[in-house]
Amino acid sequence: MMDYTERPLTEASRVVFLPGEKVKTCSVGIVDDSENEPVEFFYVWLTQPKSSGKSRAAVGAQVKVKITIINPEDAPKVQFEQVEYTVHEPTSGEHPAILSVRVLREGDVDHTSTVRCSTRDGSAVAGRDYNAKSQILTFSPGQRFVEFPVEILHNDDIEWHESFRVLLGPEDPSGASLGDRALVTVTILDDEVSGSLVFPAPPMVVSLLHLDNLHTDYREEPSPGYPLVCVSVS
Repeated sequence: MMDYTERPLTEASRVVFLPGEKVKTCSVGIVDDSENEPVEFFYVWLTQPKSSGKSRAAVGAQVKVKITIINPEDAPKVQFEQVEYTVHEPTSGEHPAILSVRVLREGDVDHTSTVRCSTRDGSAVAGRDYNAKSQILTFSPGQRFVEFPVEILHNDDIEWHESFRVLLGPEDPSGASLGDRALVTVTILDDEVSGSLVFPAPPMVVSLLHLDNLHTDYREEPSPGYPLVCVSVS
């Protein structure tokens, strides 16, 4: 595949300095492609100087320049599509809920890549809140994403919202590198929970000295020397 636009050894490639000009630009087009390639280079030379005046044109000591082409953005990289998911706990134990976590591959996708994807407990526990899973995901040539399904389980306990993690690794992927989004947090919402994460009003930080005045139109600045508390007033 062509990496740059050639400047052939013809008059079309000649750089012309008009009278009084001291600097000119010699442009070379670099071809942008999605193929992951090693660092490459080529040279641009000055040759065949010519002058229309009485003085003879000549090239100086610096007759060539080395051009190095790098393409880090084309290196294949695997990462999650997003870093947070929420899913409702199923209402019965007959059928688990299925959460599909999408893993993306970016850059050069012309070859096969593999990466391990697995779950880790948080406040949600495998076997009680979800089914643990660890799997090698394979990206075939041309494939840009793979789904990683996780089963969410029902239990009869009334619990606050719980979470677990899905991660890529710990071993390095094959045929790719890990991107920045290598960890996902999954929150399981229990519809039986009484209460909510929503505050009845925007919280505020106040001095303990003024705590009894919150029912009024509070505008006091915190007083030095008193503890601060964060409250929400309906």
